[in-house]
Amino acid sequence: LHTGFRVPRLENSISDVTMVALGPDFTLALTSAGKLFAWGKNSDGQLGVGEDVDSASDPMLVNFVTRSNIKSIHASLNFSAALTDSGQLLTWGSNKEGVLGLGEDRIDEDCVCAPEIVTGLQEHAVLHVALGSSHMVCATANLQLWSWGKAGSWLGLGIADEETSPEDEFTFGDDILAESSEVVCSPTVVETFPKAPLKSLRSEE
Repeated sequence: LHTGFRVPRLENSISDVTMVALGPDFTLALTSAGKLFAWGKNSDGQLGVGEDVDSASDPMLVNFVTRSNIKSIHASLNFSAALTDSGQLLTWGSNKEGVLGLGEDRIDEDCVCAPEIVTGLQEHAVLHVALGSSHMVCATANLQLWSWGKAGSWLGLGIADEETSPEDEFTFGDDILAESSEVVCSPTVVETFPKAPLKSLRSEE
């Protein structure tokens, strides 16, 4: 019986997979041992396996610059992110519009082919992160929401300048607004929550 669907192969398979993230043409898989594997297209470094790989038809191990365990993985159009259990955020792939949050001095880099820590958030433990097509949003343990990437209303910052990495912009609770020219190119605070941290960045019915 031919159904037109291919049966998953067992060769080169990965065991104990606990989480999967999908881009349009690439896949990330996290194992219970904290190892990350990636396969598919790597045109913008979205696999995180280096610039010498154009694509991978079999899973490849992604190496990290941190010793902390990876607790969650995330994929968008052509960039990726991972959170560690210590609250570090790592990003890699296309850096168009500064979406990786690596700062103004990295804005000219079209792609980052291996995971790098978002240093603008190192003083904050990141609890959750969500990826749009050209921006990111994350929630930190100190009850703040941060956003960066392509400028627009989706950032929630009320400015039209490009954001490329985390830095204080304004906090709703304290009604403090900084000059946008001083905070362009850093992950930027959108809101401080009055009670408990967000359980998820997804809306709940």
